[in-house]
Amino acid sequence: MNEDRVRVGRELIVRPRLMRELDQPSALTVLRAPLGFGKTALVAQWLRGSGNKPAVRVRATGSAAEFWDRVRDALLDTGVTGPDDPARSPLHGLARAVRACGDLVLVVDDFDEIADGGVERDLLYLLRDCPGLRLVVCVRGERHFARHRRLDLDAVELTAHDLAFTVDETQAVLQACGLTGAPQWAEAVHHECGGWPEPVRAAAIVLRELARAGRPAPSAPSIVTEYLRDRLLSELDDERVRDLAFAAALLGPAPTGLLASLTGGERGEQLTRLGALGLLAGPGPAADTARWAEAARAALSGVFRTRHPARVRELRGRAAQWYRDHRRPAAALSEAVQAQDPELAVRIVDENWLDLLENHTDVLRSAFAALPVPALETSARAMAARDLLLRAPDNRVFAALPPLPPSAPEPSALPEVLDTGLATLLVLRRRGLLLRATAHGDRLLTFAGAGSPRLSRLFQEVGTTRLLTGDLRGARHALSTAADLAGPAEASEASEASEAQGQLALVSLATGGDVTGVPAEAAGTRSGTLARAILALDRLDLKTAAECVSRLHRLPGPDPLWPVTAFVHSGYLWAAGDALGGLKHLDQVRAAHGGDRGPGAVAGPLLAAAEANLLIALGHGNHASAVLDEFDPRHPLLRVIRARLLLLGGNPAEAMRHCEDLAWLRAAPRSLELELMLIRAIAQLRSGDRTGSAGTVRRAASSARRTGLLRPFRTVPRAELADVVSHAGFDALALLREPALRNVPDLFPERLDLVVLTDRERHILDYLAAGLPSQRIAHQLFISYNTVKTHVRGLYRKLKAGSRDEALARARALGLLPADAGPAATAIVPHRTPGQTTVPA
Repeated sequence: MNEDRVRVGRELIVRPRLMRELDQPSALTVLRAPLGFGKTALVAQWLRGSGNKPAVRVRATGSAAEFWDRVRDALLDTGVTGPDDPARSPLHGLARAVRACGDLVLVVDDFDEIADGGVERDLLYLLRDCPGLRLVVCVRGERHFARHRRLDLDAVELTAHDLAFTVDETQAVLQACGLTGAPQWAEAVHHECGGWPEPVRAAAIVLRELARAGRPAPSAPSIVTEYLRDRLLSELDDERVRDLAFAAALLGPAPTGLLASLTGGERGEQLTRLGALGLLAGPGPAADTARWAEAARAALSGVFRTRHPARVRELRGRAAQWYRDHRRPAAALSEAVQAQDPELAVRIVDENWLDLLENHTDVLRSAFAALPVPALETSARAMAARDLLLRAPDNRVFAALPPLPPSAPEPSALPEVLDTGLATLLVLRRRGLLLRATAHGDRLLTFAGAGSPRLSRLFQEVGTTRLLTGDLRGARHALSTAADLAGPAEASEASEASEAQGQLALVSLATGGDVTGVPAEAAGTRSGTLARAILALDRLDLKTAAECVSRLHRLPGPDPLWPVTAFVHSGYLWAAGDALGGLKHLDQVRAAHGGDRGPGAVAGPLLAAAEANLLIALGHGNHASAVLDEFDPRHPLLRVIRARLLLLGGNPAEAMRHCEDLAWLRAAPRSLELELMLIRAIAQLRSGDRTGSAGTVRRAASSARRTGLLRPFRTVPRAELADVVSHAGFDALALLREPALRNVPDLFPERLDLVVLTDRERHILDYLAAGLPSQRIAHQLFISYNTVKTHVRGLYRKLKAGSRDEALARARALGLLPADAGPAATAIVPHRTPGQTTVPA
């Protein structure tokens, strides 16, 4: 067997997984991998272990005639001969000789060297005509033995992915070189080489020689890079191929079209050569992207930077322009920044600000870190993107954003006006200037007409803005229009339609609609995920709620609905039993969005509702009451919480009066409506109206059965609810036995220790905290000293305190005073009528 002529190094290891593949009884085996993947040595190893089966090995060089002469000579060396028949073709005679031999393995190495396509065709003919023949071919590139040419053959193909060393095999190579400390090197060498066998063996040999000489070993990257640099440069003898290799190494994974543009469009042969050398990994030159073996890329890019530093920026600039022309803005921006071309980079951001902002935040953030602000200030949209992404503390963006024109712009100028106007709308909203943002958006819609660019997106953002102001009717109209306008043809428009559908689901939830689910096309959007999370929490499906919360924080781009996200996240933590964690999360959100809650924003009441619920859950009723006191007592978001405070604080009659606002009930979300019904039921029970309480619970149970909303039944004392349910009928009793409601703790305590002060007592407490003595307080309030003393005694009694210090400490603990209130807080002055005066403290 002339395969013995192949020398096998001592560092070669046995690879059972590949031997099993070669042992497969297939007619054709193709080993397709670049230079240095050990194809020849692997086949030689396999042949030596395969017994006495006749085998010949041929290296494919020269012309077709030379190749067939080599095959015949190899067969003669093996003892395979056949009759010469001048009347028939040489191939026919060869086929007869092979058939006469019976079983035979023909190994063809370096088949890429054959330029004549007829050789491959004739080999496949020979394979089909000789049942006992097995053909094993080693190739580097994709040109030969493609799958479609061998569909009728039983074939096995081993690729570079299969031939690459695993970490364990890398360790075995190191151990074969006598390196006892192999485990500490195996992963590092494997990572640097990407499993490329030849550099792995080279690194092992270098480490062995250094160990024998007693010299310290350098790092794995430096060993591999030095070897590959010398090895690859020796193979890059063609100047055009070498220049392309340098450029491709610098650019990393790159579309083959880009690489072709760097070589005047002659990509086929040169890219094939790079792939055969192991420089370009992946499916091959016909694929869209050429991926680099990292070790080879690092080796050659270092050489290129050293030899041609002036060309680095020029190449990156050309790459940026190519990506820009082919609508790949993230890659274009990255290359423009590395080319140190701020003008081109800003132009790319200006043209693609919304796409970059929503889908490529990491690239955009890196660009903003590298680009000088004066360069960005030449583009209103680039400054808007900077403000939206970085939450810039300065107000430079307002100087860059132009005002809207006084009248409708010319059709040619309309796209520019609408695009910049949309950016301005988002900046105003991000800054908490919701009233200005709403007016700005309405004005933009008067300019837009059928066919205007970004029209669907414009209606969506106007709808989002109205949603954040609490204008649910206006939000519904704008979002419905956005969903209708977005067409399925463009992916961006489909995404806008899905987001609009998700926000419509949120509006429906907030206005009392029976939402049984979120439309499938909207389920993956931010707003759709929020709606799914709210439904999951109301149905006590904490697993789905947790998945939604996790997804919300992984979504890229700014979150325009951050108050709703914070409400949902804190609500999940509360339902999961971590109310304190919910408060900490709200603190983080407020710190991040401190300036985003301007006049007209729903963020304030929504976060207040979340905080008050968490405080009540922890038993801090007075703190919750202080949070609510900052807002209009008639605010619809806070009605249920105020009713709960009255109920748990011992005032069921007043709680029932809070439950009787028909206008609020008609517009309330279903879950809040159910909460209020159950608060009313417990208030009726505590007031002695057991019959009325049972009727209220019966109606609540019927609504819950219809909507699947179970969470409200965890918001009232379980013991009292069970007492009422026993008289409310079978449906209510069965509902309470649902798995999600069985043996679960209440979300709120049964009662709260509330301290309710009169206005006069509040004023006196403020003065006590400011350090004023009773006589001075009497002068301040124009009342007698004895009246002050009476009120102070009342304060001590309500606060369960025996002294001023104890009363103030207790008041701070209950949230009746700020935590830092003390003698220095002398500026606290109660409200006075115009004719009153005060005595200086």
